[in-house]
Amino acid sequence: MQTDRDPTAAFTRVECGILAAVILLAAGVVIYAESRPAEAPTGVVIGTLDLSGHAVLIDDLYGHAAVADPGRMGAFSCSVRLFPGDMGAVDMGRPSVGIATKTEEWSFTRDAPAPPAWTITKRVNVPPFHTVDDDDLLEPGEAFVLLATLGRTLRPGETFTLSVAPPGGVAASAVRTVPSKVIGVMALA
Repeated sequence: MQTDRDPTAAFTRVECGILAAVILLAAGVVIYAESRPAEAPTGVVIGTLDLSGHAVLIDDLYGHAAVADPGRMGAFSCSVRLFPGDMGAVDMGRPSVGIATKTEEWSFTRDAPAPPAWTITKRVNVPPFHTVDDDDLLEPGEAFVLLATLGRTLRPGETFTLSVAPPGGVAASAVRTVPSKVIGVMALA
């Protein structure tokens, strides 16, 4: 067996073998990473980030008695805010707002002169340290109050589903029943 004359002067054979193995392993990882086809990232976190700025919640849903027929509901109002922790913004100038009963569906048009139509009536701060602005972007710390007039009046006891879907986002929905006695403005619990 041959031994090195001065083991401190240069690499030993074992050290050379370890260094060669590390270099080959690193080269293999680089070649593998470069030759793989690019894939879109997937997973729970990526899916959640994709929805950021597109998830809204419907709160405080109120029914309004119809002017022409006070015993029936002719409009509703609700507040819309971002999902808690969402740091994006939703363009509330372009969401799809609709309502469905057992027999029919309506899509509302924003600021239309005739029903079914919806509009933003108020922009409010959610926590006390945020300032709401006048644009149509629903941002963290803001809530928008929407008022929608129906295509027809709803009778007492009729159940309906309200949906608000931001562009490219997930629709928020709320199922409510018109109270048995329709008066002025009613909380729809």
